[in-house]
Amino acid sequence: ARRIGSLLGVGDDHIFNVANTAPSKSGDYELLILGTSTWGNGNLEDDWYDFLAGLEELDLRGKEIALFGCGDETMRDTFCSGVGELYNRLVNTGAQFIAPYDTIGYNFDHSAAKPEDALEAYGLLLDDVNHPELTETRLRGWTKLITQQALNKQTAQTPRSHWPAAGKTIAGCLPVSTKIYFSNIINLKTDSLFGISFGQIT
Repeated sequence: ARRIGSLLGVGDDHIFNVANTAPSKSGDYELLILGTSTWGNGNLEDDWYDFLAGLEELDLRGKEIALFGCGDETMRDTFCSGVGELYNRLVNTGAQFIAPYDTIGYNFDHSAAKPEDALEAYGLLLDDVNHPELTETRLRGWTKLITQQALNKQTAQTPRSHWPAAGKTIAGCLPVSTKIYFSNIINLKTDSLFGISFGQIT
């Protein structure tokens, strides 16, 4: 999880844990990156449930969501299914989901995070237990995709005269331990924030 933060240029000073963060905090951000590990029979990590219930009640129209999660491909019928639960719970909030990603290199039978016969999952799936050699390349590819999509959106919406200096970062965060967080990411508008939330990676 810290690697994601590093690749996106975010820092520790804007970390919020869903276990003690109000869902309304998401209103501060335009882009939410949500991540979780998968427990039991394809379930979310426990700290997600209260936060997610509150998030479902919000109007997230105009926001973008990117999803990621970690799992164990030996759980062949539920690999990274927590990511699928996030998607299914938030798909009716009005947010637009971005950055789907392939599952090349992983072997599993079913995942709620990947629609049947689809080429890509709803987001980035990782198995650092059985395939650690794939993790770095996948992280780099996915974070590059998010950055490109976010910057393309902002470039289209923002007059060039309002762009800050190249590489300017408004704020940032990265995940630690087993919790979920919000943060800001590189921003092209000084009056607008991108938010990222990271989830448990075990």
